[in-house]
Amino acid sequence: MKFKYIVLLTASSLATLSCGKKFLDRQPIATTVDGTYYQNDAQLITGVNAAYDPLNWYQADAKASSTPVFEFIWGDICSDDALGGGDNTNDIRYSQLGNFEATATTNQLGAVWRNQYVGIRRANVIIEKAPNAPLATETIKKRVVGEAKFLRAYYHFYLYRMFGPVPYIDHQLQEDEFEQAKPSKDEFFTKLIQDLKDAKDALPYKYSGKDLGRVTKGAASGYLARVLMFKGNSWAEVLSETKSIIADSASNGYNLKTPYNAVHSISTEYGSESLFEIGATSAGPTVANRENEGTYFNKITGPRDQKDDLSGYGLISPSLDLINFFKADSLIWGKMDPRRKATFVLYGDSLNGKKVERPAGGNDNALGYKTKYYENLTLAEQTQGASNIRLLRTADIYLMAAEAAIRIGGADNEALALKYTNAVRKRAGMPLYTTITLDNILKERRLEFALESLRFFDIVRQGNAGTIFSKIPDTEGKGFVSGKNEVFPIPQKEIDLSGGKITQNSGY
Repeated sequence: MKFKYIVLLTASSLATLSCGKKFLDRQPIATTVDGTYYQNDAQLITGVNAAYDPLNWYQADAKASSTPVFEFIWGDICSDDALGGGDNTNDIRYSQLGNFEATATTNQLGAVWRNQYVGIRRANVIIEKAPNAPLATETIKKRVVGEAKFLRAYYHFYLYRMFGPVPYIDHQLQEDEFEQAKPSKDEFFTKLIQDLKDAKDALPYKYSGKDLGRVTKGAASGYLARVLMFKGNSWAEVLSETKSIIADSASNGYNLKTPYNAVHSISTEYGSESLFEIGATSAGPTVANRENEGTYFNKITGPRDQKDDLSGYGLISPSLDLINFFKADSLIWGKMDPRRKATFVLYGDSLNGKKVERPAGGNDNALGYKTKYYENLTLAEQTQGASNIRLLRTADIYLMAAEAAIRIGGADNEALALKYTNAVRKRAGMPLYTTITLDNILKERRLEFALESLRFFDIVRQGNAGTIFSKIPDTEGKGFVSGKNEVFPIPQKEIDLSGGKITQNSGY
């Protein structure tokens, strides 16, 4: 059973729904409630549940509008792996965003900013209130603070990958603190890393029953490794963190035993492949603008204009570059990587036993369709699906460890890099390397995580985005400008509300 993120009318919820001229100054409607509500275990758990809730707001923003902020817009469509699909004027925005046409007034960017800071505000409430809850047990106090610190770090890191360093809000702001400036990169990462270390120390390895889906020690450790990769010059720490997770598989349960084509299946949720995922359930309430507890992924990514239950909106299509990448790899190894069909289908392929056909008219530019997260659901279920969204997989731990080891260098580390990379390839059903290079590992990341919303952030982190985008055919757009488009424009409204203390990113 998945615990539900949705929490209505708690003090934490009231605090983030109340009105105010600035996002960061939203105060509780009832200050007395906020000040006295958190007394016992049940109330602390209710409060921390509310801090999880914005994880599921990728389908619509915090203002209950219909502005979708799917992470695949930024991670995939803005990369060399995908194009924005669709076939009407409402869908053109995906291709525009993928071509780096976003501005400081783009609605989706404002929604991303708001959603993360709602989660941060809710996490801060629990971090401050839990230690003084008079009737709560020490076990629950420690755990919910650990959960909240992880979530606070997660939301800040999401913003960092999008915008660069943003105000790191680590407490409930007082009236004279509402106008915050951007910190330096070092200042930002110091707080981010400490939150994840604190979370790691406070959280358990596993949960069961109704608590499945809560943040674990492994999730905190894995995200700490990911954050350290983005920080840079921390490869020894990345390797130490990831090696510990791999070595401790008996306690944490993380391994590569799940077949690749089942990694994103409902049947393997909270399994050995996943360190952290966004929970979804088709049993929750369905409300306006898809702000429900299910996922809309089946409908929005499914092949367009197909027969029966296959039909979706096709809002993300694999790029020609990604298709050719898999083809080129198949020529090297003498076989097509099985991960290709588990990632996307092309016209003529079979999906759920049915042939995917090119639409008679309209969306003729799509070359194929994403199939990760796709389940064989009825039309009624497609808009309220139960497929969890995996955010951090065991394979990523192995490939982070491999990248760290090869970057550090030395015979022993090269052997580790080879071992960890081959473990991922073996699970995929591909021939193994006999020697290993950094380029091999980076290619493996693309094969393994294609269309999982990681690619754009990966190539920016690696420092080779400009080179990669320069090789993309003009027919696929991508007006990437080095020194500018590694991050997105900060919403102008937030700059104005900061009194000008937040400065716009370079080039916008």
